Amino acid sequence: MTQRLSSIILISALLGGFGCSGKDGDSSTDDGTTPTGDDSTPATDSETTDDTETTDDTDTETTVVIPESCETEATGAPALVFEGERPTNLLIIGVDTLRRDHMGYFDASRKGTTDFMDSLLEESVVLMDHRACSNWTYMSSVCIMGGNTGMDLGWIPNLDNPEGDGFVRIPLDTPLLPDWFNDAGYQVRLAGTGLFSAPGFNIIERFPFTTTDEFGDASDASAAAMTQLVTAKSIPDPWFVMVHYFDPHMPYNKTPSSYLGELEGLPALGAEFPVHTDWLATELHDLWPSLSSENQELILQYIDVYYRANIKYTDDQMALLWQQMEELGVLDDTLVVFWTDHGEQFFEHGDIEHGRHIYGEETRASVAFWAKNLAPAVIETPTAHVDVIPTIYEAMGIGEPPRASSGYVVGTTGEDRIRYNWSGRDYRSIAGVDRSGHRLMFNWDGSREHYINDELETDDVFSADDANAAALWDCLRPQVELMDIAMEGAPSPTWPE
Repeated sequence: MTQRLSSIILISALLGGFGCSGKDGDSSTDDGTTPTGDDSTPATDSETTDDTETTDDTDTETTVVIPESCETEATGAPALVFEGERPTNLLIIGVDTLRRDHMGYFDASRKGTTDFMDSLLEESVVLMDHRACSNWTYMSSVCIMGGNTGMDLGWIPNLDNPEGDGFVRIPLDTPLLPDWFNDAGYQVRLAGTGLFSAPGFNIIERFPFTTTDEFGDASDASAAAMTQLVTAKSIPDPWFVMVHYFDPHMPYNKTPSSYLGELEGLPALGAEFPVHTDWLATELHDLWPSLSSENQELILQYIDVYYRANIKYTDDQMALLWQQMEELGVLDDTLVVFWTDHGEQFFEHGDIEHGRHIYGEETRASVAFWAKNLAPAVIETPTAHVDVIPTIYEAMGIGEPPRASSGYVVGTTGEDRIRYNWSGRDYRSIAGVDRSGHRLMFNWDGSREHYINDELETDDVFSADDANAAALWDCLRPQVELMDIAMEGAPSPTWPE
């Protein structure tokens, strides 16, 4: 059974206590040789016996207590069952900003938008009740590649941090999946577009071999993937390739014009509403309340066409990549993990884009596992991004993750699974917890929201006297305390009386 965090690990230890190659990845070269990494081996967390931890980053000490009632029992069997040998190689395919309710697999009204992805999920182990750990790419990516939340790691990036250039990066000496697989002798390769391709985020730097284009589209991502896969296939060592598609991300302007035919059926939109530009993120939010309902509805129709077109284009390019991979034979002995980092808000809760709040339209995400000899299944129990790492290690039969995870192997937990997510973007600090149909959110101004079996999260029933809300707050408050410690330079929360 995968080792797990039984309490909060020392923040100072996590940031500096784990060995990591700390390599500077070369984003432009791929000499066809097998990466060797360095001689360091990531250390394993020491076992803890209580639910209190003390952080000692400065001259002051802070003790964070995690109630035993906040633990989740994991007594079930792993959900990934193979007919024959377990796969040797690992391929992770990510799609940025893809709302799950815009996929035909999850919403029949969207049939025709994601035909390839729908067919892939039909043959996969699909997580039906899945939450991202955060509402924007960077933090969700670390959860997927690290098996831990930002609170576990003592690291919460904030795009509005007043220090330096305003962005707190995950330290390179905090190892993630590419570091671990590199140390284990795998070829470790990255291909794609968008954030993963941008130097300075301490993501691309972890991959010895890369083919990326920060400003490319889905066709560039697929071509980059094939470049890396062809080389990986030619070398006998096992490989891990990560591919990332960025197109559905705002401002939704990557797709060719041939995908935008639906615009012809819409009334003309004034030039003052450039809905396929950064105006969406920089001005529309403040302008929205002053617009007429007719203009609001028309803008949303235009946004919907652009957004779906970028998803459709990504789906088509992914289908071409899959066909090429089949012809190359790289899928024969490979575990494929499909994931989305977060969703997107279209004013369901008064805002647009993502990184704004942690309501479902921003934090519901998709994860599926595929292999040629993997039995398809639908997992209805709650899962989270932090579950991906322990599930990969168990499924591939490669031992334990080098760092204890706060996630669970998919299939081992039940309906009472507890999940956390949070946002530290632009000082809109928010944290949430859900369990057994109850969802509690804490806003940094001290307000709380409570939703019960409320898929749209529109009926806030919070009462400080409610026993379920109080139990969830007992679990969420320690996570907020850890966020407050980790977000150095950011305002502290207002605590409820």
